[in-house]
Amino acid sequence: MRIVTINTWKGDGQYARRLKLMTDGLQQVRPDIVCLQEALRSSDHTYDTATILADALDMDHVYGPSRYKPREIAGKTVQCHSGLAILSVYPIHRSWVDTLVEHPDDPDRIGLSAQLMSGDDLIMLTNLHLTHIVGQDEHRFKQLKTVIAQNSDAARGSHWFCCGDLNFEFDPTQPTMNLNGEDVEPIDCYRAGGGTLPGGTLSLVTKVSKQRRIDYILYLKRSPGSLPDFKDATRVLTRADQDGCYASDHFGVAVDTLLP
Repeated sequence: MRIVTINTWKGDGQYARRLKLMTDGLQQVRPDIVCLQEALRSSDHTYDTATILADALDMDHVYGPSRYKPREIAGKTVQCHSGLAILSVYPIHRSWVDTLVEHPDDPDRIGLSAQLMSGDDLIMLTNLHLTHIVGQDEHRFKQLKTVIAQNSDAARGSHWFCCGDLNFEFDPTQPTMNLNGEDVEPIDCYRAGGGTLPGGTLSLVTKVSKQRRIDYILYLKRSPGSLPDFKDATRVLTRADQDGCYASDHFGVAVDTLLP
């Protein structure tokens, strides 16, 4: 089972061109599950990143709308959401939205969760985009910890993955970032799957900032319980086209998972 997460950068830059790069790139990657952040959807559905990608990949999908406001797309002002989406080759039989712990300068952040079956295995996905406010790593960790606590009961009996743009470098081995009391142990699937480090996930930034890895696929392991086998972890959609246009201002993250 191949999982991908990517922040799609709303309708910024050369949106139509970027969307084609995303579509072509993901078709080459051939994921089973995709988590999207900053997935653009206009009120009239003229712009709808999640639906376009889901149709191109022949996937089921669910969408969590948020952060509705006017945005400029290709020189036009458009009323639209910048939401979350989960795409899956397996039918999604349940989904729901949680409100994240709010920062007064960055409201309307949500988490989108979904459940599906892969063969006999129940899979749960929680897709997140944490606050972007500079210097607020403690608040980001609070958002992450709270949404995990909110969904812990729903995740029982499932293989639970938490994916998305965390907007900070999350190291679950650090004492300040443990989730003691939440009955789960977060496994960084990129590291566990042999991903090349530092593995920076930002494309349109300085050379130093490019080393920042802020996009994650986490497996939330319950104890006791056997771990899946994670392999072939890599960054995807990392190449610009001939004119220097990237699919997004973030690279995607992918990992192959063999469930126990």
